[in-house]
Amino acid sequence: MKLSKIYFFIIALFSLSPSLQAMDSDEKLKSTHIKKRKIEILEKNNSSKKKRKILSYKQRRLTEINFRKAKEAKENSIGIDSREAVHNPTCLKFPWSAHGHMEIFFKSLKKGEYDKVYYGSGTMIGSKFVITAGHNLFVRDDTSDDRKHRNKFSPTPYKIIFYPGIDLYENSIKWVAKAEKALLPLTWHNLDLSAQQANKDDFGILVLDTEIGNETGFYAGLVPNEKFFEETDIHITGYPVDLPKKENGNVNTRLAGQVMYTASGKSHRQDPAHIYYKISTFKGNSGSATWWGPLKDEYYYVGIHTTGMTSENRAVLLNQEKIDLITQWMQDES
Repeated sequence: MKLSKIYFFIIALFSLSPSLQAMDSDEKLKSTHIKKRKIEILEKNNSSKKKRKILSYKQRRLTEINFRKAKEAKENSIGIDSREAVHNPTCLKFPWSAHGHMEIFFKSLKKGEYDKVYYGSGTMIGSKFVITAGHNLFVRDDTSDDRKHRNKFSPTPYKIIFYPGIDLYENSIKWVAKAEKALLPLTWHNLDLSAQQANKDDFGILVLDTEIGNETGFYAGLVPNEKFFEETDIHITGYPVDLPKKENGNVNTRLAGQVMYTASGKSHRQDPAHIYYKISTFKGNSGSATWWGPLKDEYYYVGIHTTGMTSENRAVLLNQEKIDLITQWMQDES
């Protein structure tokens, strides 16, 4: 796979207007200059002179962690759990090495209290770019859990650490990178929009401080049509926090969310903004790429897993407009 460039393989396009519309009730992304069509977030830790109270690496793994509940409160593995562990993914190399675990740090608004750490998943889509869910990068105020978070913690993280191919089951940590910047569509950041309107743009990208994608490999964008989903299995690979299990069936809290799992299946329905499936996921999978491949040694992302529900799970479909926006972001940051 050529790692110096992103290739976009277009199977077919959904019916879209030729230009991007202004962000209003029709829920399109803005057509103004690219710098006005994105929100750059990643709060500076203004207390650099004063050490903040943050759980240590050991504490975060040996104690109960307040994993994200706001967007995946109902998420569980649906039906037969088909998830399989991908052990030592760095040895297996690409495409597994391009999937990573994220530690997302939110600043406490109350003096003397601990900051909060969330877990999520992300996927390399360039030499220094990671695609993930928007709600990993900005907490809206759509649910009671969101509002509880915003009352105690900053809505945007001040630090995100990305571990591609991590597998603590095998004590394997080969790559680590810190996010310098996070980019989001204005629609996800706009609190005047309803949750239904904003959820269509629940995605974003990280700009890393090092070009580890040249070692891990990275995915290209794909715009499929409905026939594609009828004929093709899609895959979801990430770091769920309900696995691995101990012999007694309880979650191994020391390793939870830090061992890669993957599952495959077909999407049973789609709409212009989302892909729906019964592939097993759990909290921590948020931001996992919904991917497909190989085709001529290339692998492609078609969506971003964001939501678990009672009878089905959901990903944001990355249509041509969204892939064009992501491509522009990467060009601006290269």
